[in-house]
Formats: sequence, structure tokens, C-alpha cells
Amino acid sequence: MIQQIKKAVSVVAPAVASILGGPIAGIATAKLASILTGNEQASDEEIYKALQSADTEAWLKIKQLEAETKQSLEKLQIESVADARKRETSIVEILKRRDYVIDFLALGTMLGVFSLIYMLFYHVIPDESKDIFYTAFGAAIGYFSSVINYYFGSSRGQQNLLNDKIKRGENG
Repeated sequence: MIQQIKKAVSVVAPAVASILGGPIAGIATAKLASILTGNEQASDEEIYKALQSADTEAWLKIKQLEAETKQSLEKLQIESVADARKRETSIVEILKRRDYVIDFLALGTMLGVFSLIYMLFYHVIPDESKDIFYTAFGAAIGYFSSVINYYFGSSRGQQNLLNDKIKRGENG
């Protein structure tokens, strides 16, 4: 039933639909149920029936939920990057040198992605393993994009500040 709800909602609110069935699905389902039925505890069947008979006002509210969801997800992403930068800055201040664990993790991620790309082009993937392979490949590409964003993202100025702190720590 949740797949049918996701399919219907994805037309107007793809970010909300992507959350349904995931680790924070309860929050999204409760908000969706509240919009459609007025009851946050509505069952999946009740939500689906309400979706089928939803009027324009309900769809507009779902679209508003979509905008709020995107804004919240972007805020979480920004906070996550800021927390990672704070962690790295703290380590530099304590150790007076850069922490290379992140670099090794990034290198491992990149090698993994390139290995999967190599396998994709130069090896035959058995039919029974294709779904698992494509899922792993998609996850690896997601991690790879996080690595790229971390090293070459918009917070390049923060990296320069970090390098300055390292130099100051070495010089006294």
C-alpha cells in the first residue's frame, strides 16, 4: 500500500514520496495523513483512499509540505557539512596537524566507485545479482558525490582557514 501512496504523491511531491518507506517515514506519513484525513494516526489504506479523492486544496497542501521537506533536508545537509568542518577544525586545534582519516575514507570511496565502474563495463554481472549490484553502485555514487562536495564544495574558504590554522600551529 505504501508503494501506491508513494507513486501517487511523487507526481506532486517527489521529496515527500522519497521519504515514505525510509527511516523517517513516520513523520512524513503523519503529516500526509493529517493533510488528507485530519488524523495523524490514519492507516495507509485511509491515506490512499483520501489521496484518490483529494481536492485541489489538499494537493496544494501536499505541495507546501514538499517545499517544507526540501527546505528541511537542505538545512540538515548544511548542518552536517558544518559539523564535519567543526570536527576537523577541533582535531587540528588539538593535534596541531591535519586528520588524515577523512582523506583515507575519501580515497577508499573513490577507489570503490571506480572499481564498480570497471566491473560495470568489463565484467558480466549475473542476472540474479544485478539488482544488488545496481543498488550498491547507486549508494557508492552517492558517497562519491559527498566526497566531491566535501573537498571541492562551496565551503572551500573553510578549508583555507583550516590550512591557515595548521600553519599557525606549526609556527608556534
